[in-house]
Amino acid sequence: MTDFKKKTAVLLALLLMLSLAAVHVSAAETTTASSAEAETATESTLTVNASSNISETASMVYNTTRDKQITVSFLIKSELCVSSCEGSLTYDSSVLKLDSFTLSPKLYNQMINTNIDGEVWFNNTTVTTQGDFTSLTELVTAQFSVLSSGTANVSLTLSELNSFDSETKKLIGLVTAGEIEDETKLSAQAKLSEPTPEPTEPPSTPAIKLNVSKKNITAGNFFTIKARNTKKTAAFISDKKTVAAVDKNGKVTALKKGKATITVKVGSKKLTCVVRVTTNPSAKVGNAALNAKKVYSVGKNKTLTLTLKGKAAAIDNSYTSSSAKVAKVVSGKRATKVNIKGISKGTATITVKVNKVYNIKIKVKVK
Repeated sequence: MTDFKKKTAVLLALLLMLSLAAVHVSAAETTTASSAEAETATESTLTVNASSNISETASMVYNTTRDKQITVSFLIKSELCVSSCEGSLTYDSSVLKLDSFTLSPKLYNQMINTNIDGEVWFNNTTVTTQGDFTSLTELVTAQFSVLSSGTANVSLTLSELNSFDSETKKLIGLVTAGEIEDETKLSAQAKLSEPTPEPTEPPSTPAIKLNVSKKNITAGNFFTIKARNTKKTAAFISDKKTVAAVDKNGKVTALKKGKATITVKVGSKKLTCVVRVTTNPSAKVGNAALNAKKVYSVGKNKTLTLTLKGKAAAIDNSYTSSSAKVAKVVSGKRATKVNIKGISKGTATITVKVNKVYNIKIKVKVK
């Protein structure tokens, strides 16, 4: 009987050891599988950073199992027409393969060299034929095939961008030696194609979201933010009211150059829209932009008209004259066409404070 008990005890001990070993192997396999899954997830993504010397960097994460091709664009918006440009585009050729490169068809006599691995050189030589870029338009577009995961940088270096003055027969530099000459006349943006969305189950209740989460806009214009997928009343507030103001209905008015965040509160949920006002208020006299150094002539008892740019440029303006006996404004505070009347012979400086945040000055001489 004693031998039987001993044999039974030994057998139980062996079974316990085998069981513990199996648990250890199973745990190790689970850990290895988890690590492999994490590594696979990391290896299947590609982060692309698109940057240039005239715009902020745009970044996007792609899934290399679904996104086999991506497009990178660099866009510009210019008050002046563009006649010629020169620059280069560099990219990580170990990660991306260049399929096509396009310079805007608005620019003539193009020269493009794509024979260098990881780099494209381009320019155009015409000055008399000019392209209209008054709305945000693609200047350069490159399409790539994705070779592998990791990180890829696509960089535009725009060394020269010019307009041609038909009166003086001279070039006007918008970008010179890689630097923007006047940010009120030129703005730029880098843009990446959207990645293919992952297939997901449609939510039972749509999430509350905004119709716009970021907006680039010029001073004197406006747009409206709306909360979607809700019947609740939204509240709006701007953290920089002198840059972009917002009313109770979500109407955002661009006042002067800068960045503002509009917070939208719907019940307990808060959402934000980042607004970048790319220009300061501006004006023109006749068909030409206001020249702050020029002295404009106006006859006695005659008027000179200063036109403010933008649909919302004249919500609440104020006017002052350095010499009201010489010249003064005879328009109301909501006028987009500001009429300056000559009173008596002399010189005066008229200051228009646009929407109480930005001063535009014009010098007048009454004859």
